[in-house]
Amino acid sequence: MPFWAMFMLAVSTPIETTACPIGASVTHDQAWHSACDAAIAAATDPRLKAELLYRSAYAHNEHEGYFDAERALQEATRLDPGHAPAWGELSYTENALGNYAPAEQAADRALALAPDRVQAYVERGMARHYQGNLEGAYADRDWLARRQPDDADARIGRAIDALWLGRFDQAAADLDAAAPHARDDAQRQRIERWRRLLGLLRTRSGAVDPTSICVWPDNADDVRRPGFIGDCTAAFLAETRPARRADFLTFRSLAWLAAEDSEAATGDRALAAALDPGDPDRHVNLGFAYLSAHHSWAASREFDRALAIRESWTGLAGRASAKYNLHDPAGAFADARRSFEIEPNQLALIVLGDLAHDRGDAEHAKSYWMAAYHLGSRDDGLIERLRSVGIDHPENEPAPQ
Repeated sequence: MPFWAMFMLAVSTPIETTACPIGASVTHDQAWHSACDAAIAAATDPRLKAELLYRSAYAHNEHEGYFDAERALQEATRLDPGHAPAWGELSYTENALGNYAPAEQAADRALALAPDRVQAYVERGMARHYQGNLEGAYADRDWLARRQPDDADARIGRAIDALWLGRFDQAAADLDAAAPHARDDAQRQRIERWRRLLGLLRTRSGAVDPTSICVWPDNADDVRRPGFIGDCTAAFLAETRPARRADFLTFRSLAWLAAEDSEAATGDRALAAALDPGDPDRHVNLGFAYLSAHHSWAASREFDRALAIRESWTGLAGRASAKYNLHDPAGAFADARRSFEIEPNQLALIVLGDLAHDRGDAEHAKSYWMAAYHLGSRDDGLIERLRSVGIDHPENEPAPQ
């Protein structure tokens, strides 16, 4: 490179990178993105372009624009494979998208370049956990807790991963150690939540064989029995076969739902899908958990995974609901109709009714929703839908023909 070209690059680099500042003070509005995109387009040096792409991706991630961030970071790491922060940010992004194997690979690249990069250990620990590598996840959390013994997040993280391995005393010690360093009420509440969960995980029913208790329940009262969660935990920890471990987590997730802890239920279903990824029902269960949490694109991804293995009315109905939430009426209609063709079901009918109502067809909406009611749905949302089309007492209405 000619001397004058090196001089121009040295002068222009700090000027161009200021078009894409990162930090808490940045608003990341459209003007910010326009200026940053222009700087990226104008950059000719690969390392400079990679840095600008990294900064752009960071901004996208701040506003949950994970797909845009992923594209930018993949290009950044291609242009500059030695950009450790870009690899770390890519790991974060892939975790947010539920792409755990690529997330682990990106974290590995970040750590190969910067072995003490704290955030890369956080992301790799998460990626390993959601691939069923519980020992590997614990190892990463252990590194963080040893390096940052007075950091509450590091202690809580190790406590959580210790619970998954049945190291209850270690988890209790970490939660106790985290408490004095909690920075706010939210973190203190998080510590207390995990202390409460620890108590439930340790409490057994007294049955000699926990697998005799941790079974698919006959009714809601079965999962509310004292010790059900602890027995399922014991069964999970003692089992080595991945599919059976996934069964015990699935049963335990029902108990968490009965205890009104949807976060714990979703965590169990996510790990069940990781342990037994070839079973489509694991992905359907997780998809419905994400739907309940209003995380429709993640739900749609899990239903896609389930339907790629085997077509089912449950997977199609769930994906129809997710697509409806994602403003894809054509996709929602196709999935709901196919689901109903396989098995008449309430969820498909509710989606079909919603679609009819959206296009101003109140009569068809009422017909679909009443059919769902007569199939057994008594959901508050359905009752409210029926009221919106003038039906205050659906129990008095005949079933649609």
